[in-house]
Amino acid sequence: MRERRRGFLLLLWVLWAWAPSAGAEGTSSAEHPVVRVGVVFDGEATVTGELFQQIKTEILTLTDGEFDVRFSDRNVLSGDWSETS
Repeated sequence: MRERRRGFLLLLWVLWAWAPSAGAEGTSSAEHPVVRVGVVFDGEATVTGELFQQIKTEILTLTDGEFDVRFSDRNVLSGDWSETS
């Protein structure tokens, strides 16, 4: 249950971070708006990589032909299971 909640919160954060940037990033060579996606994980877990791949695949599938979605390793952060900000 806790993993599902984290996954849901991660998805909400990705969508929140993605929506305002859709029109602000310019356009790619294919004339689709460029969207840069960042992800924050609570910490490393056995499912973290798999979850990120699923989210990435889903976003790319849903936005195919509408946006030039870009993922960067520098925009993947971990909270290291810490409560401090």
